Amino acid sequence: MIMPEIFFLPFGGTLNKEDRCVKLAQLIPWWKVEEHYAATFKKATAKGTQPFSAYLALGRSEYPAAPGIRETVLQITGNPYKQYFLGLPAFQQHPPFHYP
Repeated sequence: MIMPEIFFLPFGGTLNKEDRCVKLAQLIPWWKVEEHYAATFKKATAKGTQPFSAYLALGRSEYPAAPGIRETVLQITGNPYKQYFLGLPAFQQHPPFHYP
């Protein structure tokens, strides 16, 4: 997890450390989550399937009411705080993963 002041914003400034996504991202022991999450995919990766990181999987669960993966991706794409929570190193204007 990078610090919020290091997260690159192409339009300048820094993330607000008091934002809910920033605080939540810093509370989660990501190395433990990633370790347990990765263990569940040992069989899947043997078949050639590449799982998303635990950041992305957990971040997707933040939007259970979203009408679908497309809407979720659109919400994430337009929000630097959500992108920070997902573990991205910088704000990007394109979707962080492919959706149907």
